[in-house]
Amino acid sequence: MSDTKRYRRQRTLLGGMVVAAIVLFLFSLIQADALREWLDPGKELQLVLPDQGLFGLAEGAKIEVLGTPAGKIQRIVIDPDQKIHAEARLSASMTAFVRRDSEAIIRKTFGVAGDSYIEITRGVGEPMDWEYAVLNAKPDRSPTDSIGE
Repeated sequence: MSDTKRYRRQRTLLGGMVVAAIVLFLFSLIQADALREWLDPGKELQLVLPDQGLFGLAEGAKIEVLGTPAGKIQRIVIDPDQKIHAEARLSASMTAFVRRDSEAIIRKTFGVAGDSYIEITRGVGEPMDWEYAVLNAKPDRSPTDSIGE
């Protein structure tokens, strides 16, 4: 009898540890946004960046559409034979708002300071061809530009 109770207790502890490990694994996936990327892979978008530079844009920078987080910059490609461009991934639910006439604007979080991010305006023209989706990015007008006017 004592062996049966001991084995039952060991199986209960082992089961509890397995459940705890699964919960910890799922929590880490949610925190790393990996689960969202698996369930909603999104659409690829290339952003042609200005010749003047990156304006603080970096890999992992967020992308907003209508003021809502919609994706992030996956990779920035600097090739002397091509224009500088960024490869981005947008959430599939936000792609309906991005059209061929949408504009991609490089902005700073606090106007003149903070991290750079991309804001994509809502387009009203033809739908985007997501097989070859490209937008030209331009820097935001600096707040100091209007001081002299």
